[in-house]
Amino acid sequence: MKGISKSLVLFIVIFVLTIGCFQTLVVSAAENNDLVTTIEQTLDRDKKELSKLPALLEKAYNKLINAFKKVGTLGKDIKKVVSLYNSLDENSDDYPEKLEQFFEEYNKLGTVKRKVVDFCTGILDAKTKLIDSAKHIVRVDMYSTKTLETQLSGNIEFYSANETIAEVYDGIVFPKGIGTTKITAQNEYGEKESFRIYIKKPILSRTLRLSVGKNGMINVPADITINEIVVSSERIISYDQDGNNIEVAAITKGTAYIYVGDTTGKCLKYKIKVG
Repeated sequence: MKGISKSLVLFIVIFVLTIGCFQTLVVSAAENNDLVTTIEQTLDRDKKELSKLPALLEKAYNKLINAFKKVGTLGKDIKKVVSLYNSLDENSDDYPEKLEQFFEEYNKLGTVKRKVVDFCTGILDAKTKLIDSAKHIVRVDMYSTKTLETQLSGNIEFYSANETIAEVYDGIVFPKGIGTTKITAQNEYGEKESFRIYIKKPILSRTLRLSVGKNGMINVPADITINEIVVSSERIISYDQDGNNIEVAAITKGTAYIYVGDTTGKCLKYKIKVG
């Protein structure tokens, strides 16, 4: 029994020391993105404080040091993921992109490295919230619409915090300007669900060059359900639509854009150069 008790006491002491080291790392890592430096500084400081350990405990602590040093030598990618996590700002316009980048880099890590990141960032608790947040991020291009999918039941009303950025009717988002706003869904029971709406400029899909008086064809992909077509300058071009085929007529020299809005939130942008 004495042997068992002694082993148990030693185990508890080692466990407490290990947790203490981890706690120090967690606090430091939250204040300093340089995880490798934090690990090295913590180890140097703690080793001086624990220099009078019994042989068994010193051996166990040295193993812990070596494990942390191994993490340090492989810590470049860990440091990158921790930095990405610390830079996340839900209110910033680039939050969706940064969140995607974080999960992309996090998923590249091996099991051991993920555990280090989980511990040093507290993401074990935050991961569910981050994933839930990602589900409530809605990106919509100008000239398109997007139907919000809510988990609420009953009669639901939607409210936009900034109708100069986006309006909402029966759960359908209608972009009005470039920027960010929040749309809230609420049912008759007082339950609410919020969506972060990001309205951005459509990315250029293709450039079409025409001579004055000539026609050209834009073939919109079949998976695009056209909601709206907007021409930036009807003085330069005109168009005729037949399903997903858009015939463009060049009227005079200049540059114009055709925006093809989709009902899923996407918009295709075509540049027409008439010369």
